[in-house]
Amino acid sequence: MGRLNYINRKIEGLKLGMAISKDLVKRIPPSTGSRAAFRDPAVELDVSGRSLTDEGFAEVASALVESLSYEGDQGRVVRLEELCLMNNRLSATSLQVLSPIIRLASNDLRDLDLSENNITINTEAEAAIWEDFLTSFKHCCLLRKIDLSHNALGPRAFEVMTRVYAKQEAVDLVLPTDFEQVQINERRTSTDIDGLGRVMRKMSVVSNPDDWGSDGDHDPKSDNKGSRHGSKSPEKTDFPPSQPESPLLYSTTRGLRSVPYIVLSDSDMTEAGALHLSYILEFHHVPERLLTRVPHVKAGAPAQQLLAYDESQCRGIIYLPNLLLGSAGRKVLQLAEVMRDGYLDYATDDLSGPSKTLVKSTNLLNSGARFGLVASTYDRRRRNTASTGHSDQAGQDDIIGSELDRARSRIQGTILQHAGPRSNDLWRAAFEMLSLGREIRPQTRYEPPLRPASKTKAPIIRTLIVPGITAKTLRPLTPLTLQRDPNQPISPWTAQFPKKSGSVHSTPTVIPPTPLTPNIPVVSAPLPRETARYRTKLPCGLPADVWRRILGLATGAEGIMSKSQQRSVLQWAMDRKTLRQESESLGLRASAQCWKILEATGCLAYEMDRP
Repeated sequence: MGRLNYINRKIEGLKLGMAISKDLVKRIPPSTGSRAAFRDPAVELDVSGRSLTDEGFAEVASALVESLSYEGDQGRVVRLEELCLMNNRLSATSLQVLSPIIRLASNDLRDLDLSENNITINTEAEAAIWEDFLTSFKHCCLLRKIDLSHNALGPRAFEVMTRVYAKQEAVDLVLPTDFEQVQINERRTSTDIDGLGRVMRKMSVVSNPDDWGSDGDHDPKSDNKGSRHGSKSPEKTDFPPSQPESPLLYSTTRGLRSVPYIVLSDSDMTEAGALHLSYILEFHHVPERLLTRVPHVKAGAPAQQLLAYDESQCRGIIYLPNLLLGSAGRKVLQLAEVMRDGYLDYATDDLSGPSKTLVKSTNLLNSGARFGLVASTYDRRRRNTASTGHSDQAGQDDIIGSELDRARSRIQGTILQHAGPRSNDLWRAAFEMLSLGREIRPQTRYEPPLRPASKTKAPIIRTLIVPGITAKTLRPLTPLTLQRDPNQPISPWTAQFPKKSGSVHSTPTVIPPTPLTPNIPVVSAPLPRETARYRTKLPCGLPADVWRRILGLATGAEGIMSKSQQRSVLQWAMDRKTLRQESESLGLRASAQCWKILEATGCLAYEMDRP
């Protein structure tokens, strides 16, 4: 493995960036270093504390994109596994050139360190760069840690993070108890299970710890033999040989939802940021579950760092300390942690022994005890289907869920009162779409009465009078018969033509006229004369779904509001009964009125994709 370490270099800034760029380009053929690069393409780039700045990192990023994109007949020359850019005075501008690197290294990148930089998200341009940066993790499948600590991100960054997190694919877990049930039902032998495990590993569905390279985990000098961060496969001893080696099967493990550790400490998190982060916490799996799918960390400082995260009050998503975080923000995050941990405990009630101890979180159970409760399930919508054996725990979770909703509503009301709905992209888009939806609302009116049909009048024949020409009297046209005898011969043409000179005199044959059929009267049904109440169509005759897309593009709701939220807002806008509901709350504060509308339309928070 090629470890490019530039910590002890005397140069820094743009000069260092150009030096790193040259070293990376040397790995591309026909350079002299290409042979060694083909033998070992794995690269760990460490540029900690060298003040690269945005200009210097732009040089590094250009070389990384070029080397990562190269793939010759012998394979690739760079597989970026670790990238440490700590304390390099990087701003949000550097994230724009970092996003392509993450996309190119999505199958190899394991650790990304951007701590102690100058990344702030305040303007619309910075928010767009930040969103694209977070979206670039969509296909990362081996990422173990993202460190964004000691950056003054601000509350806007957490809202964008929640929006991106909500749109990414959820991590769907299949527990070993479900696999045991399949064994019992189908009576599979251990050979069948091993074969199934090999097939699933070939499909990249189940993890095999032996497939990961040895990263120094067997170092006899390592002090982490008993921890999950220092051992090769810590779960092997917890399951019998007849079971798969990995305790969890995954249908998908990509994106931000699959990252075991996301470090956000000292990031200028306020109550607004805590509100958004609470929705991520409620859905994010604890590290014990996600670490079974990524390569094990090397022994030494990296493993010690992860152990320090495990011993903190946070689990996986490290948000403490944050000096700007008040009591309301701390409470909503703690409640979200308890709900999250309760779901995992409920999901592993059938486990026993060391595997259950591995999954449980002592520090979060203690935080739940501070509220006098321990949660047992995570999705409040599933409580009605809970078994009777967990009814008491589900009741406790109902209380915690209600407390979490109240804590969130208090923060939401405070934000609406002091900053207004425009401080939140979701709220702004919802109200703009509601306003335009009222403009296209169909009006209810009464159709005018219809007049009865008038009698049929004879057609008016106009004659053109030309001087010097006598008008001829035309016989009325004989109408065609409706019926004719099929045995009657067709009459010849009886018109008389001028005789030719010398022709034989012949008397024209007169054919009797064909009898006409009796006139059949046309009877029309009487038209209703009562007034009919109806709703007119939407403007231009377009269906509601087309108008939803039009208004979504006009208000910028596409990519912010989900389709169900957009339909809910339009339904609220087109229903006249909602006007009465809004008028009943006119005596409340404007912030309370806004909160009620957002709550009724389901637009208080971003809609999360559930597994």
